[in-house]
Amino acid sequence: MYYSIYPRLRVIFTYFPERKTFQGLTEVDNIRAFLNNLKNIKLISRFPLHEEKIEDYLGEQVYQFSKKIQNQLQSSAQEFFTDYMRIYELEDIKNALYGHKSQFKLFKDSNYTMEEIGQELENTPWQEAWKSGVSRYQSSGNKTDIEFKLESRYYNLLLDSLENLLWNDRKITRQFLINWIILVNQNWYYRLQNNYQLEDFEIKQYLAFHELIADKINKLQGLNSEDYQEKLYNLCYKTFKEEMYTMAAILSFLRIFKIKTSQLLSIYKGLKYNLKKDTIYTAIGEK
Repeated sequence: MYYSIYPRLRVIFTYFPERKTFQGLTEVDNIRAFLNNLKNIKLISRFPLHEEKIEDYLGEQVYQFSKKIQNQLQSSAQEFFTDYMRIYELEDIKNALYGHKSQFKLFKDSNYTMEEIGQELENTPWQEAWKSGVSRYQSSGNKTDIEFKLESRYYNLLLDSLENLLWNDRKITRQFLINWIILVNQNWYYRLQNNYQLEDFEIKQYLAFHELIADKINKLQGLNSEDYQEKLYNLCYKTFKEEMYTMAAILSFLRIFKIKTSQLLSIYKGLKYNLKKDTIYTAIGEK
């Protein structure tokens, strides 16, 4: 199964833009020049580019490609990957929570009330996490309480779903997920400590917790968003290259795909709002 998927991912991996390409894109003077240069990137030329909806286009490419992979997987591996795909449900729930447009069409518009979101999530894997987060929110008035509960639910769901994978695949993918979640927790730790001035014992209530990572919780240090992205990229790069023909390699590829398209989107938005080139370059993590 993976033997029909991984070789194609290796080819597409060579299409991912590198630092020199990103630097060139930040040097252009306007959106039109950016779009012209964007068409020449192999990654983009492989997928039809719709200029009139460039933000939606860049945001949806990984999702659409993930769906293709999902359809190619079989039996238990497909069951695990279906749970992985809930990461897009998570993004849509958070968009609805903060009044933004639904990226992947889980919600029809951006005008949902908290009660309406809760109704949409009834009888779904998100129901209890949403209720727990809303309960905290009612005391704090901070929507971050809901966001962290939802994210923690996602990573716990993914770790539990490892049972769907065959033994060796499960072992390799488990280690990848643990390393990914540790980085996520480090980033959350940084955000909660610096943005909300929470104490260590308070922060730990928000972190993704599972018996597989229990011994890591007390050893965390904060990690800002730029460093988080760099470390996640390095983890995914290493996993994709070394753990061939595994679910971990597929997940690593998709996370790198996400990072690259997010960087392109950040450049587009930076040019759109006339940000300084150095500011754009720093924002995409290319220091």
